[in-house]
Amino acid sequence: MAWRINEEDGTLAVASPHLADEQWLALADRVAAVDGGFRLLGRSDRIVKIEEKRVSLDAMEAALLASGLAAEARLALCEPATGERQRLAVFVVPSAAGHAVLEKEGKTGLNARLRAILAGVVDAVALPRRWRYLDQMPVNAQGKVTLANLLALLVDERPRLPHVRELENEAGRVLLEITAPASLLYFDGHFDVAPILPGVVQVDWALHYGRQYFVMPAQFKGMNQLKFQHVIEPEQVVQLELVCDAAGKGLRFSYSSAAGQHSSGRIVLGEFDG
Repeated sequence: MAWRINEEDGTLAVASPHLADEQWLALADRVAAVDGGFRLLGRSDRIVKIEEKRVSLDAMEAALLASGLAAEARLALCEPATGERQRLAVFVVPSAAGHAVLEKEGKTGLNARLRAILAGVVDAVALPRRWRYLDQMPVNAQGKVTLANLLALLVDERPRLPHVRELENEAGRVLLEITAPASLLYFDGHFDVAPILPGVVQVDWALHYGRQYFVMPAQFKGMNQLKFQHVIEPEQVVQLELVCDAAGKGLRFSYSSAAGQHSSGRIVLGEFDG
């Protein structure tokens, strides 16, 4: 059997009389030439593209392990939802040092340290957006860690709504105290270093609770006078005031706190056409 290294991507190719023809057979293994032979570097299919950037999952995992904060580390490319960009997920079994960081600084602190390490390996656009810290890696019946088992851990059961307490409730008006928990799904990736509540979520919550308290038309027609003045952070206590128009076709909302006005606007509603 003969072998050679594909100069374009560093993968192995072999030729043998046992093959069906005399053509070189390209394999999916990356190799490096060593003393007349070769050393395996990992599978080439662990090279992925993020925003047109080629990224080595093996190199990223090696960097995480070399940090001393991870006993085991795996990366996986998430299947993007329609309209979303591809993103990486990281699964880490923390080392003793990693656990110490978790206890002292929480997940945000360990995320920041590991992201800083990966920033020296890949471009910022390819940095992982989803992180999971595990007691051990999930394995199948054969004792192997599979991509399917890892991705199954990403099924989000995190909260999508805030903690709510009713403060005032009168005809056409309600005042709620809301607190967005730090574990809220919508803080994921928005943003990793300093999470803030997305504006679209604030509008969605206003409409959600508006429909709970008032009888309003079913169709969303648009927005008026939408303003965002101050960010809302995790665990920040905020008051949400909802006022329904007398005709029931408009919902005014306002988020405020001791820090001042956070956002406000008017949601226009109507009946379905036709």
